[in-house]
Amino acid sequence: MAEREFPNGNAGGVRVHYMARAFQENGYEVMVLSLGCNKPDHYDEKFQGYFYDGIRYDNYFLGRGILRKIRRFITSGINAVYKLRKYTKNSKEKNIVVVYTSNAIYASFVLFFARKNNIIWMDVVEWFQKEQFKKYKVNVKYWLYQFCFNKLYPATGRVITISSLLEKKFKSLGCKTILLPSMYDTQINSELLRDDRKQEMGLSLIYSGGPGQKEKLFVMLSALRDLPADKRDRIEFHFTGVKKAVIKKLLLENWVLLDELAEHLIFHNWMKYDELIFLYQKMDFLFFIREATIFNVANFPTKLAELMSYGVVPLTTNVGDYGALLTNGVDSIIAQNSSIAECKAALNRVLELDRKEIDRLSENAKESARRKFDYRVYAGRLKNIEEL
Repeated sequence: MAEREFPNGNAGGVRVHYMARAFQENGYEVMVLSLGCNKPDHYDEKFQGYFYDGIRYDNYFLGRGILRKIRRFITSGINAVYKLRKYTKNSKEKNIVVVYTSNAIYASFVLFFARKNNIIWMDVVEWFQKEQFKKYKVNVKYWLYQFCFNKLYPATGRVITISSLLEKKFKSLGCKTILLPSMYDTQINSELLRDDRKQEMGLSLIYSGGPGQKEKLFVMLSALRDLPADKRDRIEFHFTGVKKAVIKKLLLENWVLLDELAEHLIFHNWMKYDELIFLYQKMDFLFFIREATIFNVANFPTKLAELMSYGVVPLTTNVGDYGALLTNGVDSIIAQNSSIAECKAALNRVLELDRKEIDRLSENAKESARRKFDYRVYAGRLKNIEEL
């Protein structure tokens, strides 16, 4: 039961997708109750339902404008419970219900109406801090989130977490826990070849996804700007999934960096899936710098597994679980901290690599993704989950 849109390539949609696949790997019949549109081309006449990548789903249409907000934040939980009862009314055994939401209203409805006849696990992927809320003391969203995190998540005593920090937190509250980091299907890309048409001296960096408050955009762009002109001229920095206007807003008074680096920054509009994959194959490094805050350590970047599976090498900081799974100089390049100086030093390291060394890192990144991020690696943790 996901208060997220599915199927969707954003972090929530990907999380739901590969958790469902992990359950299927253990022989479970999976149904995703989520938000968005049921796509007509996904309809299967034989089974009378909608399927994506072998996963059956049923969405709650949100609409537009004010209606969309009401349906998403107020009535989505009621609809989820209604559909749960519809699809489980003939069940002879208790069903396993995984609830993915940060909406206290949604979670309250599900827990109140569904916990009696089902085994409920809460899936927790974030640990928002007060800094993530404007004027948090008088911000209703902050207090609703606190209620959700501290009361509703541990209410069933069963929590799936995306990181070891969250696992430790909910174990301390007496919960049974299962750790599932960000996952991907790395076999999708096993036959794809890296693009070999890149210029020998040029480097392509990419940032994919919504930066929000996790990435140190000012540091990343400042480090690029501070490189000597001859080195900076060898770099292209691509952005997908985020508009230039959004980056400008996040940079606040430092938005001038976008003008100073205009010749090196490429913002891609919405891309079809095959276009995005083609772009991934041309990229050298996934560039993102994070600070070791509770907010970041508790999270696990979704795009890391996906980009590494295409051989894109992380250029990042050692933060949280994902940092512990990377090996500096083997499958990644790690900046020592989130300062401009260290970020610049990491960029200089990358610029000193020849094409053979970059290709070696790329192949190692793909192999690391297969061993550490494929959903099949973690499927066993969900086996016999009903007995936990």
